[in-house]
Amino acid sequence: MHSQKTEGTYVTSTVIRAELQQRLSIGIHRSTVRRWLRELGYRWRHKRYVGGMKPQARAVRIRQFIMEYAAALKEEAAGTAKIVYFDESYIHAHQASKYGWVPAGDSDVIGDDKGKRIIILHAMTEDGLLAVPDAVASNWLSETALTAELVFDEVLEDGQDDADYHNTMNGAKIIAWLRNRLFPTFERLYPGKKMYLVLDNASYHAPRDETWVSASKAQNKHELAHLLLDLGVSQLTTTDAQARTVPAHLFEAKRSEGGPSKGDLLAAVRKFLEEHPDHNRTVMEQLMSDKGYSLVYTPPFCPEVQPIELLWAEVKRYVADRCYHKRSPEEARAQTEEGFAQVTYPFILNIIKHCHDWIDGFLATEEAGDLRQCGTLAGVIKWLPLLKAAGDSRPTLAGAPTTQSMDISPPPPILASAPGGSSCTLRKRH
Repeated sequence: MHSQKTEGTYVTSTVIRAELQQRLSIGIHRSTVRRWLRELGYRWRHKRYVGGMKPQARAVRIRQFIMEYAAALKEEAAGTAKIVYFDESYIHAHQASKYGWVPAGDSDVIGDDKGKRIIILHAMTEDGLLAVPDAVASNWLSETALTAELVFDEVLEDGQDDADYHNTMNGAKIIAWLRNRLFPTFERLYPGKKMYLVLDNASYHAPRDETWVSASKAQNKHELAHLLLDLGVSQLTTTDAQARTVPAHLFEAKRSEGGPSKGDLLAAVRKFLEEHPDHNRTVMEQLMSDKGYSLVYTPPFCPEVQPIELLWAEVKRYVADRCYHKRSPEEARAQTEEGFAQVTYPFILNIIKHCHDWIDGFLATEEAGDLRQCGTLAGVIKWLPLLKAAGDSRPTLAGAPTTQSMDISPPPPILASAPGGSSCTLRKRH
């Protein structure tokens, strides 16, 4: 079972039965294997593939996210910053529930194909969806509007795979949305505060401009030489045993004429990037930095830490519950906007708490490493200075007590209670 999780192998009760017979000479029926597995807490269900990232590497990324997220929560609690959760998803025009009450022996229901796909973008804070009350926006991203909400029809280009809605998105749309929707809305609602934008690692979230430096082997010697000259590199040292110093005017010269090899030029580019770690920044990173804002990337294949994923589920359920035969894309789009309007303050607080509870659960596992000593996300916030001082390479927190003796009294409430003391519980279908 561990091999299935870490190496992606195919494991069934038949495989386990054969292994038991071969290794331990135990002959049992497959039903007994299944019963044992259920008693051990295993269930036969869909597997979720998370790419080639090893569990150890994924745990490191989750710990890194928790540290950055805790720092953002600490500033938010102090009143100097605001955390914004951002993502995009899609809804089909004929989005409908797959379940319902039907007569015994007859499950036929009039239905349609999926219909046209509608892309949705939005952002939220602990206070609710990021939008100025009564703000109205068109789908023209060149127009400034005081709402982060964007609902638009899919437009595919030739040669794209229409099975993946990510093909509809691109860096230009995200940057236009950032400039003309997110920034103006945030500045109107939270003037003078710093933004921490929580988002995933989708490729279109990291568009690059002409200042991006690539240390690719696909570049020829001429391109590498001019790249170094544009970067202002005056000389380089060859990587051979002679370690010759080559001045800039000989970067394009042949080796017989005292010039460097392609490998020397490539090594010089990589050395420049190592010495200037801030040089390569995506357009989004540049825009956020210019505003004094910060990006917090969620770990790969870990939607559990992104509250807005639960928002998508709620809005999609709202649209699905109102489906009828031959619903038009325009009607589905209007219902999507209605779904956003139904989102309440208690619900927002509850989905954020739901993600915080998942983080607390992770911190109770061995994968949490040093952070396990903090016990909870509130504990990470409290011990953040010590964690940063100790660094990720230290085996234990410098000067921090153990979990048993640690007094983790959480800082001022990160999630305020809803007005009037109201509360909300996530529906079980979540």
